[in-house]
Amino acid sequence: MIVLLYLILASPTHAVSLEALGPRLGGDALNDATQHFRKALASKDEAALRAAVHEFLSVGTAGAADRAIEACLLCDNGWAEEIAREGLVRATGPFMAQLCKQALEHSDHRVRLQLHEVLSQKRDNEAYRTVISGLRDPMHEVGISAIDALRKKNDIRCVRYVIDALESYEADGWGNSVIAWKARHLLQFMTGEEFIKASQWRRFWEKHSKKFKTPRHGKKIEELEPGGMTGVGPRKQYPRFFGIEILSQRIVFLLDTSMSMREADPGPGDRPDRKRLERLQSEARRLMNSLPPDTKFTVIAFSSKVKSLSGSLLQATAANKSRAFKFIDNFQAEGQTHTDEALEAAFRIKGVRTIFLLSDGAPVRDTKAIDIREILSWLRKENRFRKIQIHTVGFAGTRDSIGTFLRDVAADNDGVHRELP
Repeated sequence: MIVLLYLILASPTHAVSLEALGPRLGGDALNDATQHFRKALASKDEAALRAAVHEFLSVGTAGAADRAIEACLLCDNGWAEEIAREGLVRATGPFMAQLCKQALEHSDHRVRLQLHEVLSQKRDNEAYRTVISGLRDPMHEVGISAIDALRKKNDIRCVRYVIDALESYEADGWGNSVIAWKARHLLQFMTGEEFIKASQWRRFWEKHSKKFKTPRHGKKIEELEPGGMTGVGPRKQYPRFFGIEILSQRIVFLLDTSMSMREADPGPGDRPDRKRLERLQSEARRLMNSLPPDTKFTVIAFSSKVKSLSGSLLQATAANKSRAFKFIDNFQAEGQTHTDEALEAAFRIKGVRTIFLLSDGAPVRDTKAIDIREILSWLRKENRFRKIQIHTVGFAGTRDSIGTFLRDVAADNDGVHRELP
């Protein structure tokens, strides 16, 4: 190959520039890298996967970045995609510039979302500006990934941009959505303050930004104490389901009605025993009354069978709430706990952004307990690009393993777990 290059370059009748020759040679290297990645994926060879990603990086061109995206980030394998993202963090130069460009422009939202994860670990201004722009992505899943990336960057400069984004969410009718909730939590983490509307955040930031200090950096959001609502009145009250705030406008309530829900839990003091199903029905009725009209919802009851109020989300109108009341009143505690089928049904609901899962029993299929690791693995695969928030509710009287399962589901899916006494 070296001799061939010398002869071509030395011959006056076959003069060719290195720039013209480069794409052909680069194309060969990219084809090799692509084949190496696919072969490593088929054999589940982690070392070979990492080596293939390094091959893409070694070419270093914008074209190499595009090829790496198509081969690595759209391989439909979460494990391999994670390895690829870890490798792409090392990108520089034209390769890096193209990653930033595709984080904004790629037609597949899965790519834009994953590139935010890559850029969250880059400290240069180009990566920072790209993630900021991602706040306005037309798909909320991608906007949420941008917010998560900014949380990892922990850069106080983002505050005014997040306020701008929150203002746009409110203007588009998404003020009570998950993405707006995520933006507010990021602002709370960065400032230690707690406001609701973008206009309140803007007034605060215009007053304090020049001399603002960030002593709270490094703390988890749940460790933060609200900094007060000075001058803006009391905190807005959101509907709650067994104490968990409903900060979403697109919700599926996934409710266990298996035989174990007949059981009763002792109340405090002299209160009589409380049957779990009756507690659930009472709370569900109360909740339906409190849902604001801009909310869309449905209810799925599961035991040995999965029964849905509707196959799509319903507007929270008086008529649809009445329909939900009748559905809830007809709950019967019977059968087994087919949690896996219930989650599959919830994920089939178009447009869902939040799932509330209430259960008191171990997931079962055909009278046999399901390995909860299988369900958690399925959720990770199904939810890695959808970013659906899953809150869980359990009962203190159930076995520890069930509580652990529900806590893990919530922790893995940006949710809150609540245990009922």
